Amino acid sequence: MSSGAFSTVVDTRRELPAPMASSAVNQTIAIGLSSFRSAFFNDRTTMIRLFTTVDCFIQLGDNPTATSASSIFCAGGIYQFFGVKDGERLAVIAASATGTLYLMEVGE
Repeated sequence: MSSGAFSTVVDTRRELPAPMASSAVNQTIAIGLSSFRSAFFNDRTTMIRLFTTVDCFIQLGDNPTATSASSIFCAGGIYQFFGVKDGERLAVIAASATGTLYLMEVGE
């Protein structure tokens, strides 16, 4: 039963892990008309938070190349979260205009 802004009901289907800012590593990556790669993620990184200033496409992996044909579309101006593995990094390419991708690594 709900009581205003507080609830006494626990619903595990609605849990969202909060990023651990204390172990955060930040990267700033130029978004251009060619694919650019981030540095490799920290071995303790389990999730990344992205913010892009323009529409773009991203690809995750150990040696990724972002393309408009087969990569993940990211709308500019929106925060997005992705789970990642040790040894991965991100590649980004502009959808049309150049801009900046702000990446925050979070984990243990």
